[in-house]
This record gives sequence, C-alpha cells and structure tokens, in this order.
Amino acid sequence: MSGALPIGVTDNLNFGNPHKPEIFWQLKEAVQGISEACRFFEVPVTGGNVSLYNQSPAGPVDPTPTIGMVGQIAEEKDITKMFFKDTGDAIVLLGNWGWELAGTSYAQELHKVKRGFPPGLDLAHERHLHHTVVHLIRSGWVKSAHDLSDGGLGLALAESCIAGPHPIGATVDLPDHQRLDVLLFNETQSRALLSVAPENLQTLLDTCAAKHLHAWQIGTVGGKELILRQHAPHGRRLAWKLSELEESWGTAIEKIMG
Repeated sequence: MSGALPIGVTDNLNFGNPHKPEIFWQLKEAVQGISEACRFFEVPVTGGNVSLYNQSPAGPVDPTPTIGMVGQIAEEKDITKMFFKDTGDAIVLLGNWGWELAGTSYAQELHKVKRGFPPGLDLAHERHLHHTVVHLIRSGWVKSAHDLSDGGLGLALAESCIAGPHPIGATVDLPDHQRLDVLLFNETQSRALLSVAPENLQTLLDTCAAKHLHAWQIGTVGGKELILRQHAPHGRRLAWKLSELEESWGTAIEKIMG
C-alpha cells in the first residue's frame, strides 16, 4: 500500500508457556505460516526474536506473531500515504465487500468472542492484488492506499479521513445485500481502499478489469464528516464528525490503559 515491493522481513513471536501443548501448537502453526508465506512471496526472513512464557494466573497472552517488513520504492513520487487528500477524489474498493467475521477485532471487542476460523487467504490472489496496487501507484493514478485488515472497511475509512495533516471527510454508499456490521467490520483478505483523482478513475477501473480484479467506486472524498449510506431496504445513514473520530482514535490507548 505504500508503493514498495518487499525485500526482507524480521519476526517477533510472542506466546505463552510453550510447555503447554496448546501453546506449543500455536507457536508451531505461526512459524509454519510465516515460512509458507515468505517462500511464496520470495521474501527472506533476515532475523527475529521470540518472547515466551507471557502469561499470568489469568492465562496466556493471545498468540501474537508480529512481522516487521522493509521494502523498496523505486522513485520518491511513488511514496503513497494512507490518508485522503483532496475534495472530489473518488474512493475505490479493490476486491469484494467481504463477509468473514470470525477472529476479527469486531467479534472480540464488541461481542467478546474469540473462536472460529480466521479469514481465509489465497496467497496467489493476494500477490496479484499487491502487484496490481504497486502498478496502479507507479502509473500515477493513486493518491492514497489503505489495507483492509484489522477492523475492516469501517476502520480503514475512518483512518483515511483523519490520519493526514489536514483531516477530510468522505461520503460512502454501501450495498443493501448484507448487514451493516458485516460490511464495515469483516476482515476478508485481499482487499484495498484507494483514492483516485476523478480524471484517472475510469482508467484505473479499466486497468483492474483487464487484470481480472474487482474494483468500483464506493464514495467521494470531501466535507467535515464521515457519512455512510445504505439504501433500501435498510435505508440507513450514519455520520460522524471528524473531531469525534479523532478523539476516539487518538485516546484509544489511554482508555485501554485506564
């Protein structure tokens, strides 16, 4: 999403007591998963560290494999940020709307549920999306790019509005074929949120179609609110002032620690 192609990673593996069979299984599966993905993407693991026995009488920490990655951006003009920039730009969803809620932040934070299969991942499709995004960036058509991972589309939209030096709102139209919480907070993989100047929109959409990758405009940048609209039969409209999003986002750690 930053316009870079990866050249190496380091890992940091945080787990509980590995002498417990279920904890050792978590560690083993994480290492095998990292290994499989890095071989597929041809990215070396240059080093890393392991932190074990992270638990208290209340139980172990959640299994937390962390990846630090370094990439290379060929030209300075291709450095791409996550935040929206200009009023009137088109907001484009790359990939489908998604549906998978198990293992998500939404399930854990709002429903206190930590079970079920996490969202699936097709490595070949993921690589195709990565290369397509970098191609679109290098072609000069992308103003911002944000992954859809932790928190899903809802969080990505909020961050894209407020993460820049000059926050800017957006109006987004959501389809009516799914529940609103599924649309906003599922963490289905291989998706991206882009903003594009109006004059480059059709070229970008045509390029994605030629590469057999779903892409469509879902909204427009502008205003002082993040507005989400879902038409009939649900007929919902949600809106947040940017100041409200900034306050909630900026004080999250303070609230958790408190």
